[in-house]
Amino acid sequence: AGAGAGEERLIFLSHQWLAWDEPDPSGLQYRVMVAAAREVARVNGWAESTVLVWVDYCCCPQRHARLQDLAIESLPHYAGLAHALVAVVPATVHRDTGDVCDAESYQRRMWCRAEQLCYALRDGSHNLFTADAASEDTADAACAGSANATDAANGTGAGGDGG
Repeated sequence: AGAGAGEERLIFLSHQWLAWDEPDPSGLQYRVMVAAAREVARVNGWAESTVLVWVDYCCCPQRHARLQDLAIESLPHYAGLAHALVAVVPATVHRDTGDVCDAESYQRRMWCRAEQLCYALRDGSHNLFTADAASEDTADAACAGSANATDAANGTGAGGDGG
């Protein structure tokens, strides 16, 4: 999705919750999200000051049920309007179930797939990324694009951008 020089860019961060009552109890996904957003900005030549991120927990009301429902119903629209979508899929364990959460489990989640589909219907696999690890030295290791994104758009491959 084209934004002119200096215009704000929206990165939609898609992820699975790692506990019933909070999205990221250990902060692992947060670290991956920060590294991935920086890497997406870098590979696109976007100034970080022009980058906005959309993350469900921060962007959907958490205490007002009706407003939360409306925001959740809007998720596909936000995903479709984004300039980039990142599937945040670090390998970890769900705190309450003990289930492994990773790219494969992400691909099995309907909402994750729906987010990715809404993005892909508008912009194909361009700027569709998978982020599975945060690196303290560089964000390069945190975010993989095109090949993994194309596989994910088709529902194949281990990379899994599935929205």
